Amino acid sequence: WSSDVCSSDLASRFRYAGALLDVPQPPFNTWIRLYTESRPFFYLLPASVGSEGMMWVRLRQDHWDHTSCGFVVLMTRFMGVGVWGLAAAFALAHSAGAALILKDAPRLLASPWSWALGGLLVVGGALLAPMLMQRMKKLKLAPDQGLPFLGLLAMSVASVFVNAGAVWWASHTAHAPIPFVLAVGLLAFFNFAMILPISFGGFGLQEGLVLALGLGIGLPAPALLAFSAVVHLQRLALSVPGMGLFLMGKEG
Repeated sequence: WSSDVCSSDLASRFRYAGALLDVPQPPFNTWIRLYTESRPFFYLLPASVGSEGMMWVRLRQDHWDHTSCGFVVLMTRFMGVGVWGLAAAFALAHSAGAALILKDAPRLLASPWSWALGGLLVVGGALLAPMLMQRMKKLKLAPDQGLPFLGLLAMSVASVFVNAGAVWWASHTAHAPIPFVLAVGLLAFFNFAMILPISFGGFGLQEGLVLALGLGIGLPAPALLAFSAVVHLQRLALSVPGMGLFLMGKEG
C-alpha cells in the first residue's frame, strides 16, 4: 500500500513539473508508468539520480526535446531537495535524537538553521528556474504557471509525510519503533546522502544511518537491521514490476 501511494505521489510531482511547459502532456496513468519504469534504476545505477535519468530517457522517447525532459527532471529534483532540506531542519529542531546522525559533523551542518536556509534558497531557485530557462534555452512555458508550481510544491511536501509515514510504519513492523519526527530526519539525511554516487539503492548506507540513529536511542541492532530490510522491501515492491514494464517497452 505504501509503495502504491509513494508512486502516485512522486509521479504527480513529475506531472506538475511537466504542466509548467507549453507542450502536449501525457495522461496521469502514463506518468505513473514512466515513474514505475524508472524505479529499478534506483538500484541498478549509483545514487538515486539513476531513476531520474531513466525518466529523462522515457520522456525523450515520447517525443519531448532534451531541454523539456531535463527541465521536468531537474525541477522535480530541486523541489525535492529544497523540501527535504526544510524537513531536515524540522527534525533537527524538534528532536535531539535526529542530531545523533550528525553528531560528528561540523556545527554548521548540524544546525537546523543551515538546513532551513538552504531549503528555502533551493525552493526559491526552483521558483525562478522556469523564467531563467525561458530566457536562456527558449523554453516554451505554459500561460498559467501558478497552479502547476503550487501543485509541485504541495506534492513535494506531501512526499515528506507519505514517505516518513511509510518508514514510521516499517519501524513498528520490525519492532524497532521510532518517533515520526525521527523518521523524517532519517529520510532527509538518507535522501541527501543518496545524491552522492557511493552506493546502489542505499544498501549499506541506509543501514549505517539507521544504526547511527537507532542505537543512540536505545534500540537493539537486530531489530534496526530488520527495519532497514523492510524499508528496502518497500522500495523493491515498485522496482520489480517497474523492471517488467521497462522490459515490455513503452507500448507495453
